[in-house]
Amino acid sequence: FGQADEKATINECAELIKQLKLEYLKRAQEQAKDTIRIAEREGDEAKPNEATRQFAELSKQINELKNQINK
Repeated sequence: FGQADEKATINECAELIKQLKLEYLKRAQEQAKDTIRIAEREGDEAKPNEATRQFAELSKQINELKNQINK
């Protein structure tokens, strides 16, 4: 392998890791959304607040990661 090939491989691995993290965050966001729905249906007032905060934080992380991927 030449140095250029090694750099390309490292860059590709870094991008794949970002994509994997993005999928993880999206799944965590879906779980938070499900938690909100279930808690609201059950009349639990504390869980939706925490899950909504978590959902917002995950949304922020997803957007930041998407910006990194698109660079």
